[in-house]
Amino acid sequence: MRKLLVAALLLLLFAIPSFAQCPLGQCTRIRTASSLPATCSASLGEVIWLTTGTVGLYECIATDIWSRNLLLTPDAAQTFTSSAIGETLTFSFESAFTTGSQFLVRQQTGNPTGGTLFAITEADAQVIPFSINSTELVVAADGKVGIGVTPDTLLHVKGDGKFKNAADATLAFTLDSGSTAGQLIEMFFADRGTNKWRLQADPANGFFVADLAAAKSRLLLYTGGKSEYRVGAAADAHHDFEADTGIIRLRIHGDADKISFGSAADADLERGGVAAMKTSGTFQASKYLSLTNCADGTATPADCVAASSGAVIISATATAVTVNTTAVTADSQIYIQEDSSLGTRLSVTCNTSIVRTYAVTARTAATSFVITASAAPVTNPACLNYTVVN
Repeated sequence: MRKLLVAALLLLLFAIPSFAQCPLGQCTRIRTASSLPATCSASLGEVIWLTTGTVGLYECIATDIWSRNLLLTPDAAQTFTSSAIGETLTFSFESAFTTGSQFLVRQQTGNPTGGTLFAITEADAQVIPFSINSTELVVAADGKVGIGVTPDTLLHVKGDGKFKNAADATLAFTLDSGSTAGQLIEMFFADRGTNKWRLQADPANGFFVADLAAAKSRLLLYTGGKSEYRVGAAADAHHDFEADTGIIRLRIHGDADKISFGSAADADLERGGVAAMKTSGTFQASKYLSLTNCADGTATPADCVAASSGAVIISATATAVTVNTTAVTADSQIYIQEDSSLGTRLSVTCNTSIVRTYAVTARTAATSFVITASAAPVTNPACLNYTVVN
């Protein structure tokens, strides 16, 4: 009796091809048997349920030829094992899949034995959630998807992930926010459930690396025609560049226009005023060079353009030379030194009688200054070095 009830239920659930091929009332030959009859008539649209330990659905597709469409083996828990199903197995529910309904597919052997391989459960009568092997793949009633876990976000993955192309080609992963206006895009890095770092693109497409524990931005990259970037935040005291050993090699101060060098951060280079730099330590160099340096061995005036240093001459029998340079100011310190070794540089034969003294006797800011000798050189010109210090 139990098998007959099951057979009747299955007739309601499964679409039988022969039912669809004949008008209502003409498929009249439906019967049960403990064994498959030797004869059948396709013209009658015969369908038989075989009920010897299993529930089998057979259809007469030609005279005396049966075709098995479905074979189910029930157990005491009303669980059915199917075999020889064919290419397609369709389950149809005549009424709505209401709250509390379940459709389960379980395995009989293997790991886990009796485990649920596939499940559809109705929680809210709107979205039909399902799962494969409990948590291998879960679609929750609220639309959340979990892989290896019951999801608490729209997509929740437990374990490692991998994106790999099947062939050598560009692999793209895109995060796109906003439809008609730019929005924030954020990616978080957490430690045991607490967010520690954040990668963020703002609506203007600036890119930020934020230290959430310190509540500070550590790296900011700007877009929109800007070429600058910023490391750290305005509230930071400084930013250090360290060696592998932890020794500070360079410190950029966040609270002053200053750079410090060395592990003790005691050698500073900082802004000392308008267009000026200063240091709190000692400035040392193996060589000092001016930006421009003049060499003019012709008669007065010596044309040195904007050079703050240079070499000039006072001609034989003359006592002065005008040096044209825009480097001179009203406050300049101008140093003069006679150097009889400058002949090659100035293309002259320098006077070697070092018996004269020299003084700056006039200046015109941003134009020139005048060097006057205590006596005129005889025969050969006096060769002089000058330096303007501002």
